[in-house]
Amino acid sequence: AMVVMRHGEKVDEVDPEWGLRAERPYDPPITDKGCQEAFETGGLLATQNFAFDVMVVSPFLRCIQTAAHVLRGYEAARPAGAKRLQLFLDYRLCEVLTERNVVSKPRYLTHKEILALLPSLESRLRGWGA
Repeated sequence: AMVVMRHGEKVDEVDPEWGLRAERPYDPPITDKGCQEAFETGGLLATQNFAFDVMVVSPFLRCIQTAAHVLRGYEAARPAGAKRLQLFLDYRLCEVLTERNVVSKPRYLTHKEILALLPSLESRLRGWGA
């Protein structure tokens, strides 16, 4: 089975001027509400006995944060000792990279920057397609 999911609520959806102040205006984080909804979604997947082995996510912060919170919720609702899931970044999953949206390719967060923001992903974060 495969689940396709969009990211949680983004900061620029609740603060339209966020991008004017941001170093990376094309890469907004998710809000506290987005974090909570993603965590709850993960718990719901687990309680519905949905099983998956891997998560594939685009390299944008909002998507990585959403995946991290889904993972936390999923694993919190699963039995102790269950297999830890891997999270794969796929740099090809980026609709924003069309000429219609950007003039030049944005700078993605490095693995080190991601782990500084989301240390819970240590030992499970992988990437390909960069």
